[in-house]
Amino acid sequence: MFGDQNRRFMPWPTTAFLFVLLSCSTSEITTRESLELELDASFAEGLGYLSTVRELSDGRVLFADPLGQALVAWDPGTGAADTLGRMGSGPSEYRQPDAVFALQGDSTLVVDLGNTRLIAVAADGSFGETTPIMRPRTEGFPMNIMPRFTDGDGRIYIYLSANRRGAMADSAFIGRFDRGSETVDTIGVLRVPIPEFDRVGDNMIMTFGPLQPRDDWAVGLDGSVAIVRAFDYSVEWISSTGDVTVGAPVEYAPVPVGLAEQERWVDEALANMMQMTAVSGGEGGVNVEMKRGGGSRSDVTAIEWPHEMPPAHADRASVALDGSLWVERNVSVGSETVVDVFDSTGSRIYEVRLPPRSRVVGFGEGAVYLATADEFDLQWLHRYRVR
Repeated sequence: MFGDQNRRFMPWPTTAFLFVLLSCSTSEITTRESLELELDASFAEGLGYLSTVRELSDGRVLFADPLGQALVAWDPGTGAADTLGRMGSGPSEYRQPDAVFALQGDSTLVVDLGNTRLIAVAADGSFGETTPIMRPRTEGFPMNIMPRFTDGDGRIYIYLSANRRGAMADSAFIGRFDRGSETVDTIGVLRVPIPEFDRVGDNMIMTFGPLQPRDDWAVGLDGSVAIVRAFDYSVEWISSTGDVTVGAPVEYAPVPVGLAEQERWVDEALANMMQMTAVSGGEGGVNVEMKRGGGSRSDVTAIEWPHEMPPAHADRASVALDGSLWVERNVSVGSETVVDVFDSTGSRIYEVRLPPRSRVVGFGEGAVYLATADEFDLQWLHRYRVR
């Protein structure tokens, strides 16, 4: 897929639908307010994996498919798409492009898992400076600056585990990495399950346990951080100046965990799994390799499961360009995807319903991008206009 750098794709014909208050079907989106969404464009080919998209000011969309090993620039208006860069480890090359994040202007930060680095890509598709994902420290294991979000100043927001002095075992931190000064400061504290470690062959696997309550978080372009508290389902905003606003807990109906939900969780965990191998190098150094995908489903009945799912799906929160927070709820298998939208006070203002197996992967000017999985687990990218 996308093997030819000059390959172009013809647009996939789409039908525009208007989604209005109280309309209800598997292909429609419903909201509490009169929010209207219209299916505007769809990418022509299925993707192996899709985590983020980046809309440029001219309307083009950048995204990475790590399993298809391609970085793609797509024009939703014409349907044309080009593959940027090529396979390799040199300039203008990558080995497994995994995700894209906005930097200043129309530049984009590309995660290259295969070369364990971050690449700055300009609006014209040219490749610029690279930054190692693993940052050396004076002692201990290198620091991982794998981006979860970026802000309008190009700072990288990362997940920091609780391997620091005085930290509780059920805590983690939101870190902010400044690419200029190469310093990290801590923004907020997350409550997470105590990690579990299992050895499989020569590999050590860390998990949080299936469907355990875990705080989620997201970052806006202005550097404000939203934390979704899992235990009372509330939203806490931390502004770029450090001011904290806590919203009231939101009522929700707990969803029971059945066999179908167990299998879905395992399948999603395998699809999202990122493998990291660390090998001791010379003079006390550590060589780290990363890749996306791999693994096979285990016997789900041998795993200890909770009776109910937590309110929000872990690692799915995101902040739209207007500053609203979109939080995906946990739902039963076969149900429409439900997204709660919160404002800057932590109040829920919308409930958005998406087709089953759909998730938000990014926002544009007046648009939201969804990835929808089909029966073969291919990911299909769609753009909806927000009217």
